[in-house]
Formats: sequence, structure tokens, C-alpha cells
Amino acid sequence: MQDKDNLLQRHWTASTPSWTGKRWLITHEHDSPRILMEVDRLMADLAKNRKDLFWRGHRRRGGEQVEACPLGRRLERCAGSFDPGTLRSCLARHTFSPYFQLLERNLDTCPIRWEGLCPENLDALNQWIDELRRQVRSEPFSKRVADHERAARKNAASLRQYLDGLFDRYAKMLVVRLDVGYRHDPAEPAVIVTDAQAKEDLTQMLGHIRKLPGQVGYVWKREYGAIKGHHTHLMVLFNGHQVREGISWGKLLGQKWQAITERGVYWNCNAHADAYRLRGCLGIGLIHHADVRLRQGLEQAAMYLAKVDYYARLVGPEIGRVFGKGVLPGRHSGRGRPRQTSPAQMPVADDPGEQGALQT
Repeated sequence: MQDKDNLLQRHWTASTPSWTGKRWLITHEHDSPRILMEVDRLMADLAKNRKDLFWRGHRRRGGEQVEACPLGRRLERCAGSFDPGTLRSCLARHTFSPYFQLLERNLDTCPIRWEGLCPENLDALNQWIDELRRQVRSEPFSKRVADHERAARKNAASLRQYLDGLFDRYAKMLVVRLDVGYRHDPAEPAVIVTDAQAKEDLTQMLGHIRKLPGQVGYVWKREYGAIKGHHTHLMVLFNGHQVREGISWGKLLGQKWQAITERGVYWNCNAHADAYRLRGCLGIGLIHHADVRLRQGLEQAAMYLAKVDYYARLVGPEIGRVFGKGVLPGRHSGRGRPRQTSPAQMPVADDPGEQGALQT
């Protein structure tokens, strides 16, 4: 589980720099994945742990000092540097996980200063920890966490099944990934994009994708950043026997996005495959059904799209859906894996204009 969390954090962190169309911008949002995931791991471990986290110890030269177990030190580091204000300024339109919300609420009532813990504050600190444990273990909160986790697992399982189903139907697929958004260079006049307009632009883009020759599937994930505003991660899958040249297709898709929006920018991931390969997260280009390594890279990238909403999910009355994918085409009759499919037969699914909870 820890390895999967690390992979998710790596993909999420890699997505936070903002491409303006001219330059990269890195903001405090770059630290958000690490902070949010560390808080969840900490709170989950705290719920399972029943031992003392802090206690009185003796200095070698006399006097008392505060001792702590590893979990206590993790809590001390997290609480001492916890800055929800900065995090919420980066993800101002998001709702966070139950664990994050609980810690944020309780830190407001913490009676001690975390910098330089002293024995005189130990009783108050342990009482505060006992209350935090009581809340995190309570039946209503445990049910809330379980419901939240169930939704994330459902989306991840559905997406994994979708990708496996496509590979069952096609011996190889060309995977094209790109990130699309709007001009947001601080040196230029601001581009105002409403929620409704962003949703309509994505609807048009998906309509174009569904009509592409050789297209067999797609996945999309909408996000919102303090600097880059509305943006979407797109993953388009083509029949590898019909379509090649992922870089060219990424460019064509990006240009179509610019034509739809008239103020759009895009980042063609396929044109920078070497950078993803160096980070150990290559899951683009031509991928054969039997290529375990590249299929794992594809799944890791896809799981980021499905799982990140567990930690921070974009919400709003006009946002609509924030995650979607295509529907598996029907199986062809005959033995063996089919090599052809007609784009015209591809069903329409998961339009961003549809309202509702995260479902696939």
C-alpha cells in the first residue's frame, strides 16, 4: 500500500506545475499532495494505535524532557508545520478527506505549542490526543471514512477494469496524453473562464475525440488550480494497428482544444516521453497487450486520475462531473482478440455536463 501511495503522490506532484503556454510556474500547490497524503496516513495510523505517543523522560544531566514514539514524532512534525490556510488558498474550491478535516478542526483547539514541547504541557497534550483518538474511532466518523474510501475504490476498480477490457479487445493501443487548460500567464491580462464555459468546452472536446478514426477509449479528469484555473487531464486510446505517431496526435488534439476555446493552452505529454521515462512513470505511446512494464505505467498514470479526488475534490454547483471515461465497445464474434473496431460504433459516456457524484 505504501508503494502505491508513493506512486500516486509522485504522479500528483508532477501534475502541479502550471504550463502557461510560455513558461512553467511552480507554486505552493506543489507541496499539496505530500501534505494531504501525509495527514491521511498519520490519522489512519493514529486510529489504530493505542499506545502513549508522548511521555516524560529524564535528561542525562538531570531534569525531565518529553520523549515520543515514531508516531508521536510524526504528529509533532505534521502539527507543527500544518498550514491549512495556505493549502486552502491553493485548492480553494475543493473539499478534503474526512481525516484532513478532522485534524484541521482539532488543531484549532490544541492547547499547546508544538515548537519545543516541554514536560509541563504533557498532560494537556495527552488529553488532546485522547480526544482526537476518540473522534477518529467513533462510529459515525468511521462510517464516513469507509464511505469516502469506497467511492475512491469503486472508481479505481472501474477504471482498471476498463483498461484491461480494452487490452482484451486490442493487441496493442496507442496511448496519447495531454493536459489542456487556458492562458494564465501572470504577465498577461487574466483570462476569465466560468464553470459553465469550462464544462461546455470539455463537452465539445470529448465530442471531437469520440469521432477520431481508430479511437477506442478515453479518460478525462477535470481540476482547478489557484494559478492555472480550470484544466483537464486527457488520456486518449487508439487501436495500435490503425494509428501511430502519438506525438502528432497529441499536437492535433491540442490544436483542436485551442480552436474550441480560442484562448487555450496544452501540454503534449507524448512529446516529452523521455522526461516521464526518467521519472519512472512512462505509460504513453504504443503499448502491446503483453508489455507488463508499460501497462503498469499506464495503470499508474490512470490511477492518479481516479484516486486523487479522495484527498481533494473540485466541487461547485455548475461543475458537474469531474471524472469520466468511455464505455467498452461490444465484443466481436469469432475467436481471438479483434484487431479492428469502428469509431462510429463507440457509445457516448460520462459527459461532463451530467450532474451527480463521482461515478463511472
